[in-house]
Amino acid sequence: MGLPDTVPHINRQPFQSTASRTAGPEDASDKDATLDQIIGDLEAALHLIIDRSDAPQKSRARHLLRRAKRYRDLTNNCQAALGAQFQNPPFAILLELFILGCNGKSAPVKNICLAACSSQSTALRWVQRLVDQGLIERTHDREDARRVLLNLTCEGETALIKLLGRE
Repeated sequence: MGLPDTVPHINRQPFQSTASRTAGPEDASDKDATLDQIIGDLEAALHLIIDRSDAPQKSRARHLLRRAKRYRDLTNNCQAALGAQFQNPPFAILLELFILGCNGKSAPVKNICLAACSSQSTALRWVQRLVDQGLIERTHDREDARRVLLNLTCEGETALIKLLGRE
């Protein structure tokens, strides 16, 4: 398999052995520079191949993240326009944790209560139900032991990916 043409800086010349030459001190530094160049070129090619192989997954992840944000905004707009009877705290909690998780973040319980757009006691009851169902988990903050962070579990993430992936 040849190297992709999209990496123009890679030297595509065949490797020529320098074993037949007598090696002097200046030849050793030339060999090091050549080896450094070859290693750099190989690393660039590998990164390009890895980036290309991850492209469909990254595109799908971006699509799911955009969809989650749209659902969150739609839910918030419905609540604002139509009133409290259109609240859906568990869905709001799951969406917020999904969005944060896509960005590599966890959420403090307080922030999730705010995202649920309901009273703190209602949001905490829903958090407990979601923990009991195995969709979210509580962890202690490593920086501040008083804080409890929430994350989606694998089950919760899978369920949201299925939901968000539906057309």
